[in-house]
Amino acid sequence: MSQKRASWASSLGVILAVAGSAVGLGNFLRFPGQLAQNGGGAFMIPYFIALLVIGLPISWLEWNIGRYAGAHGHGTAPGAFNILFRKPWAKYLSSVSMLAVLFISFYYIYLESVMLGYVYYSFTGLLPEMAANGQSAEFFEKYLSFEFKLFNIPAAAIFFLLTVSLNMFVLGKGVAGGIEKLAKVLMPILMFLGLILLVRVLTLPGMEKGLAFMWNPDFSALIQPKTWLAAAGQVFFTLSIGMGVIINYASYVKRDDDITLSALTANATNEFAEVILGGMIIIPATAAILGTAALTDVAHGGTFGLGFITMPAMLAQLPMAGFFSIVWFFLLFFAGITSTLSMYQPMISFFTEELKWDPKKSIMILSAIALLMGTYVALDSSLNTLDEIDFWGGNFFLLLFGTIEAVLFATHINSEKGWLELHKGGRINIPPIYRFVLKWVTPTVLVLILGGWIITEGPARFMMTYYAPEVRPSILKTRILLVSIAIGFNLLIAYAWKTHNHDDKLKITVEDSIHD
Repeated sequence: MSQKRASWASSLGVILAVAGSAVGLGNFLRFPGQLAQNGGGAFMIPYFIALLVIGLPISWLEWNIGRYAGAHGHGTAPGAFNILFRKPWAKYLSSVSMLAVLFISFYYIYLESVMLGYVYYSFTGLLPEMAANGQSAEFFEKYLSFEFKLFNIPAAAIFFLLTVSLNMFVLGKGVAGGIEKLAKVLMPILMFLGLILLVRVLTLPGMEKGLAFMWNPDFSALIQPKTWLAAAGQVFFTLSIGMGVIINYASYVKRDDDITLSALTANATNEFAEVILGGMIIIPATAAILGTAALTDVAHGGTFGLGFITMPAMLAQLPMAGFFSIVWFFLLFFAGITSTLSMYQPMISFFTEELKWDPKKSIMILSAIALLMGTYVALDSSLNTLDEIDFWGGNFFLLLFGTIEAVLFATHINSEKGWLELHKGGRINIPPIYRFVLKWVTPTVLVLILGGWIITEGPARFMMTYYAPEVRPSILKTRILLVSIAIGFNLLIAYAWKTHNHDDKLKITVEDSIHD
């Protein structure tokens, strides 16, 4: 059947690793920004509905697909789709997930390195000092423009090289020896740092206004389609679904190991980090330190303005500002590294399992991609390139792949066999209503959301009218690059299947198949 593959050393390890892949900058920066942009408490209603109707079902689905594919020697979406759906085109459709996570990694690892740089300058005192003088935006601009030097070398370049090296070193140690071990160390530290900041924020005078904004809904906002679209998009981003990451991580779970409770626990850990830590640190802190009117600035400042400009300015007004600045950026750096590892591991699996490349060669090629594309993003200090790549990888492709897998699973997989496969070794029984949800509700809702997004938001993005005329040439250049990468990756898929004879579906017995 399949050659012996790597596996997680413990159930706790896989839970922390999957939670670590989900807990990232989206929890601490993107979620508060989305909440502030979409009516505060009103956003929480569609958010929790999307979590229950889309997030949990798709999460269980991807755990199920991943474990099943791993039992047959594959840890990537192309390998899994080739087995499950038995159509030549299925593996190419699944490239959307691999491209999504690859595109996100292009800028995510650079942002992660910025966090490390901010930790250093928090230690030196330069960042808190400039933030206290109202210069946090100037600091951010100078950092991105390579004006800060260490040993006559741009500091941003040094911290970027360190971050890439650290990620590749951990990946080189393997699933259990690298990713799992690091997750067991970093996830508890991350939660501890978050709790330190949460306790400090909840003792600030006036923080209750921020809590009221977050939990008291303005029901008029619920009639706006963009609120529901934003909520669904945030759920995809925060749970790491639609990326193929969970499919990859679940492929290292043994066939009879639990995935029902593990998936639920990983998601619960992520939601605690997002709602309790991310939301209840940023929103109350903004209201307490800058006033409730500043929540509008948070909403329109964007994810990066919130993390790198607004938060340093707020932290600078606290006693022990340097300490809390260090805690905040260490928190973001740890959250970032657990996420980037999960983005790179599916590519490592593709190189080693589908293309049959040596692991060391795979690490070297991935390092080159990370350095090259991270530099490409870093050279545009306006962040327009980052925004464009984030749109395709972090928004559209996630929603597109989630829709694809939900529809294909509902139409091509025997629902009874799929349900039994999901519960194999399960420590809990998923409520039977979710069998109906997976079959009918989730794919229908996703098709409606994707269609609604394409109609309402798509034209401006696709035709580039979203961007100012002066930046459209650079955006077009980035799009040509991304399309070239997409074509190249699909050619690699074709090469892998032609060269290595991936006829996995012929090796699966009737009893073992969950195909409809």
